[in-house]
Amino acid sequence: MSIIKLINRNFILPLIKVSHLSELIARYSSHNNLILNYHGVVKNYDSTLTKNHLPIDQFAFQMQYFKKQCHILNLEEIFNNKFDHNKKRNKKCIAITFDDGYLNNFENAFPILNSLNIPATIFVTAQSIFNPTLPLWYDLLDLLNSKLNWEKLKIEIELANIEGLNVTLHENYNSFKKYIKTTSPKIKIELVHTLMKNPKLESELSRCDTEYWKIMNKENLEEISKSNLIEIGSHGFTHSNLDQIEKSELTNELINSKNSLQESIGKKVESIAFPDGAYNQLVKEECHKIGYKRLLAVNYRCETDNNDPTILPRLSISNTTTSDAVIIQSNLSYSKTGF
Repeated sequence: MSIIKLINRNFILPLIKVSHLSELIARYSSHNNLILNYHGVVKNYDSTLTKNHLPIDQFAFQMQYFKKQCHILNLEEIFNNKFDHNKKRNKKCIAITFDDGYLNNFENAFPILNSLNIPATIFVTAQSIFNPTLPLWYDLLDLLNSKLNWEKLKIEIELANIEGLNVTLHENYNSFKKYIKTTSPKIKIELVHTLMKNPKLESELSRCDTEYWKIMNKENLEEISKSNLIEIGSHGFTHSNLDQIEKSELTNELINSKNSLQESIGKKVESIAFPDGAYNQLVKEECHKIGYKRLLAVNYRCETDNNDPTILPRLSISNTTTSDAVIIQSNLSYSKTGF
């Protein structure tokens, strides 16, 4: 750990916590609303695998804090607040969201949310509900890369010989992952199916706790959506960057995910979170045509976003810091990411 990180963790963060400085800044911010973006909540935390999943005790601590300090709203309620700047509140407002639709949302996060009566929206990558025994493409690559070095993984991907996939140009994993985000949904699906037929890679994946990659199946989705606390939203069909694919592929991603989820839960799906926070004006327009009423970004990317009642930004939460740091970050983010 660097000296700067040690100073932050051991001196600056405790000082901010004791002084309640971040809470004072949040209280006097002109923005009253904030949306948090989680991914997974795990019982057996392994820091070598991914930063997207929080240990269950950290998540419980954060939910207890926000329950005490904030008005926790569902997504529809917080969207209604976008232009309601004059309403006086004794507490800040917050909404909880999850991306991808991991089984650990159902098994670990939902019992905590339910016990505290906290509403949340879970955005599901719909293609995976048809075969929840297969990981999402980016989880598969991340987990395999954590177990193998890039040179070994690169050889296995090259041997898969997937048409349209260029591996040789990428000297490191981050470069390849950035590139594959721009490829077609078809290539991503083929990549997962091909790599999972490789006994060596299947064996490497088996060394990773399934908490880190298993997705909810139809039965899990149907069960969790019965709760009045939980809304199910779309996270695309194949977790493709929607601003990087052809228009016909974009339309298919939006329609197929919406229809698949609606069929699974027997309810309308009217919210979508853009995979990787990637979108443009065309993506927004297609979402509106298809019937999505609430669009979730990470950061605004279009000139019209500030005045658009259908889109809001979110603050991404990862396990790169302590729970105290997450709470401080959240309080400080009302001015930047809040509305």
